[in-house]
Amino acid sequence: MTKKRSVSELFARGKEFIKRLTPNDSIAIVYHMDMDGVCSAALINLALNDSGISIGKNIQASYEDTEEILAGLSEFNKLIILDIGIDNLSEEFGAFDDVLIIDHHLVKVDVNNDHVVFINPLLSAEDVYQPASYVTYKFLSGILNMKNHEWIAALGTVSDMGYEDCIDLLQNWVDVKGKSELFDTDIGKVAHVLLGASFELGLGKILDLLIESESTDKLRMNSELLKAYKKYEAALSAGISEFSKNSEEYGKVSIGTVKPAYKRLSSSIANRLSAESPERIFF
Repeated sequence: MTKKRSVSELFARGKEFIKRLTPNDSIAIVYHMDMDGVCSAALINLALNDSGISIGKNIQASYEDTEEILAGLSEFNKLIILDIGIDNLSEEFGAFDDVLIIDHHLVKVDVNNDHVVFINPLLSAEDVYQPASYVTYKFLSGILNMKNHEWIAALGTVSDMGYEDCIDLLQNWVDVKGKSELFDTDIGKVAHVLLGASFELGLGKILDLLIESESTDKLRMNSELLKAYKKYEAALSAGISEFSKNSEEYGKVSIGTVKPAYKRLSSSIANRLSAESPERIFF
């Protein structure tokens, strides 16, 4: 296990990264392609814009293609990575003057050094679960007034099923007895619609909407979002039907194939099937 670091130490190092940013820097943000990742990216964009710092490029990424993406960012001198495990990519960071990483996944290597800031709650405690959007919000709130953007942090946290270790944030947004009820709340429903719509519109569009919106109210009434979500639900239903027709049962395990309408839809299919039949395992 890596050396323990306090949250205050990590946040202090992150604050120094932010203080070193200037309007002359070329900054790239690479964020995970889910709601936790895109909400984290929205929070960083809003905070830096409020500070007069512009982002050169926002790039969505999966764990598998992050290394290739970083190799193509030679025109940028500052890098921010959000909600992506980076244990095997430390050699790639040498191409940048400064790197900030905010993540919450399992830590194998502490990559903190003179020009890399790695903020992860698991560097402080092994049994904590705080999504990247929660951590990003808490970190930025120690530097700027982020209260008007708290709803974005709540969206990302709920979407990634953060609860017990995030009550101080979520108590203003949900009233539930446990995390299983999170998606039945108003903000949980908005998070679900945004994620579904992202399959049709792309996460880049969702990022823009989060940055432009002042609350969840406009998102609830956005006809483009609702139309895209309906298309996603239709594709999801078709994928589930296709899986059910060709899957084979092996005890409590179901194995089947599906040709999804969207990239990443197979994960949504598995999640929906698992929610309906939690006692089964789906491949």
